[in-house]
Amino acid sequence: MSRRAQPCLMAAALLLACTVIIEPPEQPFTGYPSARPIDLGVALRVDDELRAAKWEKKQMGDTLRIPLGDVLIENSEVMARAIFRDVVVLDASAEKAAGDFDAVLAPRLALASRLQGSHGLSETTLTLKVEWRLEDSGGAPVWVETVSGTGKTKVGSAFTFRKNQRKQVRLALDDLFSRSFAAIAGSPEIARHAERVSDERWSLTRRPPE
Repeated sequence: MSRRAQPCLMAAALLLACTVIIEPPEQPFTGYPSARPIDLGVALRVDDELRAAKWEKKQMGDTLRIPLGDVLIENSEVMARAIFRDVVVLDASAEKAAGDFDAVLAPRLALASRLQGSHGLSETTLTLKVEWRLEDSGGAPVWVETVSGTGKTKVGSAFTFRKNQRKQVRLALDDLFSRSFAAIAGSPEIARHAERVSDERWSLTRRPPE
């Protein structure tokens, strides 16, 4: 092969390469149990790292990608509203101070991993892990925990594999946020923080005017 032909072949290979997007579900998970909300006004802090969250893999010149940022933010807000009395989404660069709230909830994608099956009847597994960090109004950590969610589907045939890929993402997200709800709503540390905030609020209302 001549040296002149090599750049042409490389350019052709680049033109043939493509990016395949596995779209996450359009609707957030909403299957949370009904419960009395925790009496906290919470800011859900969203930063650029979370917005850009994704799973991506290079494979035989192609790029396989699952965009996760928007769906993680939307699901985090829906879940937080199912747990706390009041929730405001707060951009990490916003001028409004975290001290204006009783607590700040900050999610971070800690892991996105996908194990691809080798044939149509084998399983493909998507694992998502999110670190949840709840801070008080002064920025001190109240509770930190990493929660994992998993979605498994068959690889499928040429007619079903795209549908199975989308289902896998939905299952992983549903599992992740169902488990995250249980971890946050059942946290003794968060419950004690809510009690302290309530006691402070009550003491302020009882304080005589100066």
